[in-house]
Amino acid sequence: MKHLFYLLVLICIITTEKSYSGLYKWTDKNGVTHFTQTPPSNQSPKNQTQELDYNSSSRFRARKINGYYYCGSSPISLNRSSSIDYLISVKRAGLVAKENLNSNQTTKNSDYEEELKCIVNFSKSQLRKKENEINQLKKRYKELLTINNRTSSYKKQHCNKEKGTLSGQEAQDWMNCYKKTNREKNNSSNEFKKLKKLFSSDL
Repeated sequence: MKHLFYLLVLICIITTEKSYSGLYKWTDKNGVTHFTQTPPSNQSPKNQTQELDYNSSSRFRARKINGYYYCGSSPISLNRSSSIDYLISVKRAGLVAKENLNSNQTTKNSDYEEELKCIVNFSKSQLRKKENEINQLKKRYKELLTINNRTSSYKKQHCNKEKGTLSGQEAQDWMNCYKKTNREKNNSSNEFKKLKKLFSSDL
């Protein structure tokens, strides 16, 4: 009988944890606050959803509140100017959090440490979701890298003379050579720099 009592208590605890782990707080268009286990299907600027935290682990899951992602109390800084900028900022957020975790400046099991882990997990999750897009960007990066190397090689072979030592047609040819190679580089310069930043290190 005593064992049966403990078993019933354990079932109640498990059931309670499950029922509270996915609770949402949201406000409808009339300003009425609701508590439900599923978020409302249609969201609007006045109808924002917040996933409530009822246990220590859920506090450190990335949550989107009013269009911004949070890990605990820490907002995750993201750049949405373009798709590439977003991916760069996602990866950078994860790398910075990982670096701080490895710097031994955090107290083990502290809230700050858990928030950093949350940011790293969020970054990895976002990058996995964008895997197809990232693979396409990798192909583009390799193309631009080939163009960049070819242009640099051509410039070194054909435009390597000092302007001051040339005159007449030679000086004109030298200038045309530099204009051509610089134009080819400039056409893809910004895109190449962003992609290089995106793929320069692994999370």
